[in-house]
Amino acid sequence: MARRQRIWIPNRFYHIVCRGKRRDPLFRNTTDFSAFFLILQQLYEKIPIEIAAYLFNDQSLPPSTAFKGSANL
Repeated sequence: MARRQRIWIPNRFYHIVCRGKRRDPLFRNTTDFSAFFLILQQLYEKIPIEIAAYLFNDQSLPPSTAFKGSANL
């Protein structure tokens, strides 16, 4: 059964979650991590969005990746 289409209402907050299958890391290396922010930048250029907050937990990143700093979107 297909899920219902999401309703988009301007000027509202939305909670978005990205998860890997079987709790696998979303990013295998720093290149994947950088690509994710590039995609967010491209999205922002097309549809100006405001990100109130974001969090990368230990399951999002591979063990060898150290997250430093913040993204400038």
